Amino acid sequence: MAIYIVARDGGKSRELFTPIPDAGLEHPAWVPGRAQLSYSGSACDDCRNRIYLVDRRGGTPRLFPTSLQPASWASWAPNGRRLVFVGGVTSALYSANSDGAHVKRLTRDAAAYDQPAWSPNGRKIAYARQQPNGGWDIYVIHTDGTHRQRLTKTAQSELQPAWSPDSRRIAYTAQRRGRWSIYVMNFDGTAAHQLTHGRSSDEAPAWSRDGRRLAFMRLTPRGIALMWMRSDGTRQTRIATGLKRSFGPAFSPNGRQIAFVGQD
Repeated sequence: MAIYIVARDGGKSRELFTPIPDAGLEHPAWVPGRAQLSYSGSACDDCRNRIYLVDRRGGTPRLFPTSLQPASWASWAPNGRRLVFVGGVTSALYSANSDGAHVKRLTRDAAAYDQPAWSPNGRKIAYARQQPNGGWDIYVIHTDGTHRQRLTKTAQSELQPAWSPDSRRIAYTAQRRGRWSIYVMNFDGTAAHQLTHGRSSDEAPAWSRDGRRLAFMRLTPRGIALMWMRSDGTRQTRIATGLKRSFGPAFSPNGRQIAFVGQD
């Protein structure tokens, strides 16, 4: 398992580094204004997740400097100066400067939090919060941790919120009848509707920089494929990566490439 980069329409994938054997990797994210990507990883099955940074041209990853462990799922402010992430054994949300300084806890209750996403306009953070029944719902807060708003209210789970480039819509993954599908809603939770249908599970939506496409991953009996579709759910097309398993897509700032976790 490693972090790869591929052209947005597919082609030969480029591996950024040789990972530690049996290392777990997830959620590659491009760092705004810097030639780097972040990702979450662990050195072994029983090791805690940490946040790493790697040059987009490749090389040796380095740890993001924070004393919070575990730490995972970094999402960057649009100016690249701060990030939000899941930290500590309680899985709370924290923000910090890009150098690890000025850490601020954003959530205080005992619930588990996951998958934060900083809005492109810099004003809000969307995230998933676990409910007493074990399901997950999507919320938003201001970047200082105030003004919490619940966007989804179902007995099942909604996860993996992803902001559109204009911050007016949120794509997400919802579980219905044992399968995961891609949905989209307005930034205030209204007008939610389903984009993908079928027998396969679809997860991890990611917007293109012009807002016209969504990349996502599709779980099939033959493996995990990267896909893209128009933002209205039409023209679903496989992105050739040359790998049997490709997941967690993230469009580059210029929209020409997609970073992802891959495994042959």
